[in-house]
Amino acid sequence: ANRDVKYEHYSLDRYFYEVFIKESFMTDKDSGRVKDRILIANGLNCRPCHPIDYNYARGMLIMNKPWSVRKPLDTRNKQATIDTFRRMLEEKQVPSNVWTE
Repeated sequence: ANRDVKYEHYSLDRYFYEVFIKESFMTDKDSGRVKDRILIANGLNCRPCHPIDYNYARGMLIMNKPWSVRKPLDTRNKQATIDTFRRMLEEKQVPSNVWTE
């Protein structure tokens, strides 16, 4: 996430929906309607599963835990990654659509 320093404390999800999405995108040629952007976690190999596995936990941390180029996430330790995501779920530090999955 190569973004301004003032947004370093934002997760990718929060940054996308509160900052990036506000930039103009494109207008439908037929209707003249401005199209909306949605964030898709493409290529993260993170499907909801129980028990939580490393790939799901890693993908959810990338999307929902604050990080930046200057303060990257460390997901090398698989068990610590899973434990961090579990803690975020328990403390409801993720969007409601994540903890209801």
